[in-house]
Amino acid sequence: EREEKKENVVVYGLKESTEEDGKKRREADVKKIQEMAAEIGVDFNGEIKTSYRAGPKGQGDRPRPLIVTIEDEDTRNGILAHAKRMAGKEEWKKVFVAQDLTWRQREEARNEEKKLKEKAEARTKEENDQGKAGKFIVVGQRGNRWMKWIREISSG
Repeated sequence: EREEKKENVVVYGLKESTEEDGKKRREADVKKIQEMAAEIGVDFNGEIKTSYRAGPKGQGDRPRPLIVTIEDEDTRNGILAHAKRMAGKEEWKKVFVAQDLTWRQREEARNEEKKLKEKAEARTKEENDQGKAGKFIVVGQRGNRWMKWIREISSG
């Protein structure tokens, strides 16, 4: 299952096409993914093997996640690495990209993140007790997260 999913990325928050024809909706999704890649500075090499929306159509007002199989590893990794650049762009502000993981991988990542956050809180308390102003935060992509020290800047 991990092998099947390793070429996939999941795009959350991408508006769905209103086309009735499924083929035209898929084409619109592929075009949007290519636009997104260009917007964040990733050269789109290879092609999209498959794309589909997860879940039943018309359930609520949130767009369904889009699962995309990107053939070229460099393109896929570039999109995952540079996805945070979308935050500053109005059209892409509510769009998030993540690696497609198995249920077990997601569960492991959640447990690891929980432990990492607890460790960050404990380390923050230690540092603050020593008179250092700041805190540890957890950063990085799902499944590849780490702690980072942020110094507090006093205003005044």
